[in-house]
Amino acid sequence: MNTRAFLLALLTAILWGVPPLFDKIALGTISSPILAVVIRSLALTIVAFGILVGIGDMEAFSSLTWKNTTLLISGGMVGGLLGLWAYFEAIKCGEASRVASITAIYPVVTFILSLLLLNESLSWEKFLGIIFVVVGVFLIGK
Repeated sequence: MNTRAFLLALLTAILWGVPPLFDKIALGTISSPILAVVIRSLALTIVAFGILVGIGDMEAFSSLTWKNTTLLISGGMVGGLLGLWAYFEAIKCGEASRVASITAIYPVVTFILSLLLLNESLSWEKFLGIIFVVVGVFLIGK
């Protein structure tokens, strides 16, 4: 992995580590986790669109095709709607540290699907990394 990709992935992990704290506190007073999904999705859409307009990247819309748009919407429905809803339901009734740790097993799912659907290669390093993820999630989730 190149340095830029590694640093961006590390930044992502750090940024994704913060919201479970906010979510646990907020969901203590919100009766419906699906409402939390709606609020988060609306805020994200408005801010992201503002950034797109602000940086003057409206010509990016010309790169949209039926295929990539359908794939992005499908990913949003699976991960953004259903995944976020399941996560909010879990964090509402569970410990934020455990719920967030258990959801961190998603790289295993991505790894398996990438092997099967994208014909990505299997290496010992990837295999050991997946084993470490599974063991870590098991230990934290106990």
